[in-house]
Amino acid sequence: MGLFPGVTEPRSRPDEQLNAWLARAAHRYGVHPRALLEECGVRITPQAQARLPELLLGEPGERVATALGMQPLHLVEFRSPVATALAGTRTRYRSEFLKASPRRTSAGSRWCPLCLSDDGVWRDSWTDPWHLDCAVHGVRLGDRCAGCYTKPFAEPAWLTSTDEPHLCPSFVTGTDSYGRYRHGCHVDLRTMPTGPAPTGGLEAQAYLFDLALLAHAEPTSLVLACGVEGEAETVIEAAFEMAGALTAGRLGKDFEGDAELERYARNVAATVLRQPDAAHAYALAIKHGALGGDDELIPMGPRASVRARPRNPLLTAVRLRDLHERVSLGYELRFRLGSERPRYPDDWNTSDRTLQEIDRRPALPMAWIPQQIWSGALAFDAPDDFGIDSPTGRTFASIALARYGTTRPWAVIATNLGLPAHSAPAYHRHWKRIHDSGRWPEYLRAVDGLFNRLHEEPPPIDYERRRLACGDGLGLRAIAQKVLAELPEGRGPETAIAVARVFWAKYTGGCLTMAHPPLRSERPGRHSGTTTPQVC
Repeated sequence: MGLFPGVTEPRSRPDEQLNAWLARAAHRYGVHPRALLEECGVRITPQAQARLPELLLGEPGERVATALGMQPLHLVEFRSPVATALAGTRTRYRSEFLKASPRRTSAGSRWCPLCLSDDGVWRDSWTDPWHLDCAVHGVRLGDRCAGCYTKPFAEPAWLTSTDEPHLCPSFVTGTDSYGRYRHGCHVDLRTMPTGPAPTGGLEAQAYLFDLALLAHAEPTSLVLACGVEGEAETVIEAAFEMAGALTAGRLGKDFEGDAELERYARNVAATVLRQPDAAHAYALAIKHGALGGDDELIPMGPRASVRARPRNPLLTAVRLRDLHERVSLGYELRFRLGSERPRYPDDWNTSDRTLQEIDRRPALPMAWIPQQIWSGALAFDAPDDFGIDSPTGRTFASIALARYGTTRPWAVIATNLGLPAHSAPAYHRHWKRIHDSGRWPEYLRAVDGLFNRLHEEPPPIDYERRRLACGDGLGLRAIAQKVLAELPEGRGPETAIAVARVFWAKYTGGCLTMAHPPLRSERPGRHSGTTTPQVC
């Protein structure tokens, strides 16, 4: 039996606010909440706001629970699923994504006058910035008391009030109320007038609540947002990002009250996420400024600007998909525009969040990429005159793979693959032929498909090391001549050159038209058609 045996229920409902429950329990005994806590061994500094979920963790909570004849679990963890999900996802967004300290929930609570009239219970989720409309009665939640214009439970006055929880405990400041001698408000919040919830507001709120519940319970489960499938946690964080951008610096400028500003930001974020495709989502986000001024949430570069803060993968994908056919070849490969979920190059984004697990795959190491990809490896069906399976076409595909998802300079790629500098015009003509046919997006998707297949089944050969080992064409010819000289039948210099050429092509995965001058079969750049040398 506790000190207060009359308190028989361990918080009557799992969705009741702890503040309101404590006020109700104190009113039952004719004392104020601070006196009740002090009787239980928990002291609160006068005029200080009490954040009960934090104050009653650990031993203080056990003392209060014992005194009230309750279980400590029911005291601080007996919360509604929606309130728990919203608080949990917001905390992870700040601590894990932004790498910032968790922000305390703003003091005070909204309320539904009709709900208080029905059962007198202050819902736990009413303290969340996104709970602005009552789904039960279809009305707006009250935001501030009409008598004193303060939020209930926002000021420490409620800790010394013996009124019932539905009466406003704040003080009224006026000509006859000043200093320590102020009149109490005592307005019955159940009688506060309220209006119907705005069109679309309840749907937006329900969508975000369901999304938060899923993200909290199963963060990696896939949901469809902006026409893209992504992990639920990443999607809800995109809503947090947009809401933050929409509310920044606009209170008092475009909106008079924080409730209307929060409602506007919530509804826009939900509407953007529910768009059927990335193009419509991006257009709507730009229209309302949900990505910040000048796309500040998703800059296109340089690297230092992108790394200034973590970038949400869903908003990144929506922004980058708008770049199709509007940026250079290098940028299309850098941002992986062949994927349904484009993203920044490796090491640009400081966040480890992704839309799907497959998106964690880094750029291909050069050791996996031969000078020209294997015949038929690129799943791109095109007429023969496209030259997809020609030496130039296969080498261009290797170049695209080496650039895909990276900022590797073209010169570095060409040097690593062992390509002669004056062969560049042939690759440009090859790309232009595909681009002018209107099939370049399809080609990019084929490159993305090959990129993922190589991650699933990496080649057992280190092509980069082999290219380095055979970099000396003259030395390779000399070795071939020495080996042939030791054979009983012997061979001449011409045979040695042929053997060295065949060995180099087979060993490095290269083409003799791109080999070093001592081994090159003919002048580079001539093989831009479909004819393939026998050894390639």
